[in-house]
Amino acid sequence: LFKGHYSRQQMFGGDFSRTWEQWGFKGEVAYIRSPDVQGIDIFETNPYLESVIGLDYIFSESMNLNAQYVNKTLLKYSKAAEEQRIIDQGFASYIDAPERITHSVSGRISWDPIPYVTGQMITVYNLRDGDSFILAFASWEPRDAVSITLGSVLFSGPSSSEYGRLDREDLIFLEIKHSF
Repeated sequence: LFKGHYSRQQMFGGDFSRTWEQWGFKGEVAYIRSPDVQGIDIFETNPYLESVIGLDYIFSESMNLNAQYVNKTLLKYSKAAEEQRIIDQGFASYIDAPERITHSVSGRISWDPIPYVTGQMITVYNLRDGDSFILAFASWEPRDAVSITLGSVLFSGPSSSEYGRLDREDLIFLEIKHSF
């Protein structure tokens, strides 16, 4: 029998943003303090620091671009403890222990070519494992409270990586939504 356990965590952080004409520069940093402040309990998440820094560019009223760099650092880290945590959770044959520091980059482009039509493409690339995903979709609002979205999600990377494990789970989707 499985029992869910969700520990209370504290988070402290800050952010900033600054714009210059079509450019935007922003960032955030957060310290997540788990109950395992010493980083020795294999059943608890270790305390960590997460940060993101990004740049936006507005090409026109209908098109903009965003790029970001994301960093996560485990503050109390033991590779042996992380490997044991994965074994105890039953995932040893599926995933590797996380690294102490991870880096990724992401991008998003948004385009509104005509009124009531929007397209977006969002990508994330993990610099350590070389895995990635892409979410692309287009939405049309033919009338008030009705939207139709067509899109796809694509995963790639080594089979032991976060997105690589989902490599065979690529999909195309259609969503028709009516709001009341």
